[in-house]
Amino acid sequence: MSIISKIFQSYKKALFESQKRYEDAYSKNAKEALQFYNDFLKDLFINYGDMFSKPHVLNQIITRIEEYFQRRDIYFVAIDGTCSRDPFNDFMVFFAAAYGVKGCIHIEQEPPRIRYERWSMEQDVSITAYIPVPYAEAGDITDMEYQEKFIVDDKNKINLSSIHTRLMQLAEIYLAYQMARSSISGYPKLILMDLSLSSVLMSTDVGLDNIHLFGCQIGSRTLQKRDGLVVYAHPINPKLDVPTTKKYRQWSYLVRLFMENKYRPITIDELIQKTQIDKDEWLKSLNEPHAKEVVSFDGSNIIRPQFNFEDSWKDSIILFEDFCDRLFHKREPEALIYKKQEGSTIRYRWMSPEDISFLTAIGLRALIETCWERGIMLLGIAKDSSSRYFSRNYIGVMREIGVFPKIQVGPLPWTDRVLLESIACQLDDLVAPWAITEFDSVFMTLHVEEDETGNRYIRGVRGNIINPERLFARSLAQFYYDKGKRTPRMGHVIFLDRLIDPKLDRDCLKNNKVVISNQELGMIEPIYFGDNQNFNYGQAIAIWLLNVLTRNLFPEVIGYPDPLHKADWGAKSIKRRVEPLIKSSEIAFRSRPLSRLFRTIRDSQRR
Repeated sequence: MSIISKIFQSYKKALFESQKRYEDAYSKNAKEALQFYNDFLKDLFINYGDMFSKPHVLNQIITRIEEYFQRRDIYFVAIDGTCSRDPFNDFMVFFAAAYGVKGCIHIEQEPPRIRYERWSMEQDVSITAYIPVPYAEAGDITDMEYQEKFIVDDKNKINLSSIHTRLMQLAEIYLAYQMARSSISGYPKLILMDLSLSSVLMSTDVGLDNIHLFGCQIGSRTLQKRDGLVVYAHPINPKLDVPTTKKYRQWSYLVRLFMENKYRPITIDELIQKTQIDKDEWLKSLNEPHAKEVVSFDGSNIIRPQFNFEDSWKDSIILFEDFCDRLFHKREPEALIYKKQEGSTIRYRWMSPEDISFLTAIGLRALIETCWERGIMLLGIAKDSSSRYFSRNYIGVMREIGVFPKIQVGPLPWTDRVLLESIACQLDDLVAPWAITEFDSVFMTLHVEEDETGNRYIRGVRGNIINPERLFARSLAQFYYDKGKRTPRMGHVIFLDRLIDPKLDRDCLKNNKVVISNQELGMIEPIYFGDNQNFNYGQAIAIWLLNVLTRNLFPEVIGYPDPLHKADWGAKSIKRRVEPLIKSSEIAFRSRPLSRLFRTIRDSQRR
């Protein structure tokens, strides 16, 4: 046998052994998953397929739909995005687009049924942006008066190489915001987005020190750091009690409190009585640098707001709207460049990826508050994820505080998706659609840790940093499951984010109380939806509407809502049309090259 043959044989043997180990581990973990289901997890599975076959249940859901949406014809828009980064010799072109498919869901009560109507393509909406940048790593300072200091550092550099994905995210949020803010007669009552909304909320919290926009002009004034603090204090909803008094960003509660009380000063004693938090803790919070930017407390027992928070929030929204209008509608070539006053000099700077994320954070918070104001159901749907927020974070924390039983559990499959799909494959009585009970998105960051001595405690990211609670309800669901054959035919389990709304979730807010409290986190009260014996109207409505939108016509997207698939088609169609235009843009540089490498010149000669 030759050396090459031995190499191939060795690789084949290693490949088969790895595959066998994988299959053995999968089979073992699947058995443990089924045992875990029988011991406990069955209480968190909701068999909506069986539930929706009962007319009296559907009538209850329809009644709640009419109460919430105020109509039986539910207009919707499904939004997806696409992006690209095309590098050339001397410059790079960033492209981002979002596409929205419109339609209507018609509900009939006698007999109770639902029908999906896809509107014509002429009624679809889209926004695009394509930005040529002369170099992938652009200098932060671009004006001609900048003096080179010959210092090697990253202070005046930003990396634009990954900005296209953040621009796509911004495009999707901006299109959804535009739809939610459209005319009274034409705005949708249901917005579907092909992204995890709670993940976007978490990822766009980039930290104020990383945002360079502070100092840029908004109308007659400049954006300041304290405006960023007000942005991150939003969204505000007193009925949901957000923002809360947890230790992380405790000052954000004061922003809400002063806005509710029309900026009336409050004494420290009144604050203690209202929040049941001791004086020492409040004094510590009030002396934090960020808190001093928002409120004034000089030790005289009176707390006052430093400025008008509502005006600050409105100015931030104006910044978001103006930038997106210049980028996606006017398509200004210098939309990513802004001017900033530094002393007596005006500097022109590139927007950094963190600046784009900050604008996305403004847009998402404005979208959330608009949905609350107008009674719009906001759903985010993610196809792919390797997360374990449900099985490890949520169940782990709830076991730790005594809500879930601490039963013995063997090794489980490595992701939430694989866990639930492996269980579904082994069940005979499951009917699609089915879902697990919703859980608060705060559990994306809350988790249980164990120290060297074996003590267990609940923590956030890097201590007390956690996602805002009471904003999004997360769940996993499957919309296609056919056990008619020996090998079940099934779609993937998908991840759902639903915006919590006090109009829909009032029962869960009042009845199910869960408190997580320790010295590091303070007191956290996530929304708790109970088990499958607690009827959750918000989730039931979302699953019922998504079920009718899931047509199962295309094998590559079995069990996925049809409008989002069409939105994906639309976004990629725009990309295919724009690609030749972007590719041809190198002709301009080819005719007037800035630099020609020897290899480039040699390869261009076809001899």
